[in-house]
Amino acid sequence: MLSSELVVSIPVDVRQAMILEVGIKGQKGSTPFIITDENRLQDMTVFVWNTTIKKLEGILAIREDRVNHGDVWTYKHAGHLVPAENLAAARAAIMTKSFEKSITLDDLAVLEKLHQRTIELNSKSHANGRQPRFNFNQLQIMTGFEAPDLRRSLARLTGGLLGRTLTFNNPAVPESMGFERWFIPSSRQQTAQLFLAKKN
Repeated sequence: MLSSELVVSIPVDVRQAMILEVGIKGQKGSTPFIITDENRLQDMTVFVWNTTIKKLEGILAIREDRVNHGDVWTYKHAGHLVPAENLAAARAAIMTKSFEKSITLDDLAVLEKLHQRTIELNSKSHANGRQPRFNFNQLQIMTGFEAPDLRRSLARLTGGLLGRTLTFNNPAVPESMGFERWFIPSSRQQTAQLFLAKKN
């Protein structure tokens, strides 16, 4: 019988741990530190830096800034950050080299709906090089979960199985976050499939 609580464990290598340390040490109070290419560690080439950051997506959230160009709004990639729901596990991972979070069977139900919809959209060539992303309202419709329950599930899933994108309306104001979206990072697809196989 499958336990009602499961532990997702993601290996963290030395380079990944160093980047997490940059994000955590740079944080001021509750304001996350934004990790950008300017923070690239001296012993990492651009390729190694970008590859390492990509593997950390999920543990790191993606920040986008909404930019107004007259009548047109665009979204600019603005870096990565350690989200609040991953801080404790990220701190531990720097020492243990393993990022671990507990999830429940209900969380797997959320993951399953998101995974199914991702496959559907990818089959229609929607992704254009990146995984489809879903906002909170879309996920609530997909899962049928009450808002507080869904919010808790997403917090537990983020890091080990899901990634999160935060979009800010005013890049200079930390409180200006307009909306957030969740997705299955490419580096977490295999892990997600393994956990869904356990559920089924």
